[in-house]
Amino acid sequence: MTRVYLFFLTCLLGNIVSFAQTNFSRYVDESSVPVFDINQHLDVKFEWTMGGKMQMHMNEALNYITEGNLDLALSNLDDAVKVDSVFWPAHYYRGVVLTRRRDLKEARKAFQHAARLNPKHPQSYVALGRLNERSGKYKEAKSFYEKAISTDPKFAPGHFGVATVELFTGELRRASRLYELCIEVDST
Repeated sequence: MTRVYLFFLTCLLGNIVSFAQTNFSRYVDESSVPVFDINQHLDVKFEWTMGGKMQMHMNEALNYITEGNLDLALSNLDDAVKVDSVFWPAHYYRGVVLTRRRDLKEARKAFQHAARLNPKHPQSYVALGRLNERSGKYKEAKSFYEKAISTDPKFAPGHFGVATVELFTGELRRASRLYELCIEVDST
């Protein structure tokens, strides 16, 4: 029994040491606890081939988001959706603005709409994962993060999200492996 205990303790300490030596500074704040900053979002790439009005509304909205003028950003995004209701980036960025305004119910709807319009877009799934994680719905959050990974296996924020959920639910060994995978995937 003592040998089993010592073996277990040795394995546990080895994992703790390797976890402690991993550099997560790109993903966590000073307290080494994973952070979901409501003012941060993942940018999405899209083609600027839309018509003049749509291009104007999207350009203005993105500029206003950068400036922190959320009311004008939302107004321009609403106008963009009126011009082209199936342009998924407008819905995604509506979700970003609504999240920052702390209107999480409407943000969830916007991200879900963006995901329906472009199911191969992992950022919408990560945003939905973060909203669920923020409200303590870890099972749902993990499901959305895994959906992001299934759309793009090299999408580091999806791996980071799953690792964070594992950490918050007490699965430290799995979280450690997933954080390491996240760093491997995002080697930039």
